[in-house]
Amino acid sequence: TLALSPRLPGLTLKDPHNLTALHVETPRRDHGKPAWSRAPRRAAPTTPGGPARPLSIGFYVSWDANSRASLAAHIRQLDVVSPQWVALAGAKGEIEVTADRQATALIAAAPNKPAVLPLVHNSANAAFDSAQADALLGDPAARAALIARLVDLARAKGYGGYIFDLENLSPRAARLYPGFIAQARAALARSDRQAWVTAP
Repeated sequence: TLALSPRLPGLTLKDPHNLTALHVETPRRDHGKPAWSRAPRRAAPTTPGGPARPLSIGFYVSWDANSRASLAAHIRQLDVVSPQWVALAGAKGEIEVTADRQATALIAAAPNKPAVLPLVHNSANAAFDSAQADALLGDPAARAALIARLVDLARAKGYGGYIFDLENLSPRAARLYPGFIAQARAALARSDRQAWVTAP
């Protein structure tokens, strides 16, 4: 669920820790891959036959100061952070990426190292752009271009994958959407990344 609100001025948080935004060249490494970039699996049951611990996933938006404060307060409890950082910017697979140094630093400094799976969405101007998503999903070349851009971005930023949230789809686009998700999943899996999807 996305809450729409006006853009607010950025909030500079005073943190007792010395936070440094991650750079591609110097991520924290574990066998060559940043631990915080891995999309986790559900934890095994603590008792034989018991339920597995569900993953804790937090959705975050850069334009809301309350969202950043909530992220700072709860980052230690999260397995996955899904920031609303990747917006469709055209029907040919173009994207617009939000740069958020404060949130990146908060996530990087978290002792539990949550995975980062940015939200890929078609929201713009307080509404979901159904025409843009429909055109994209109906064009195989545009789909391939979008997926290629997302794979490159994930490698550059160390993301563990993406959560797709395309909404207000026409019936035709809704039929094409699962095939697109499967295509994205296969492309991301080549570098051990995942594709998740929100569902109504």
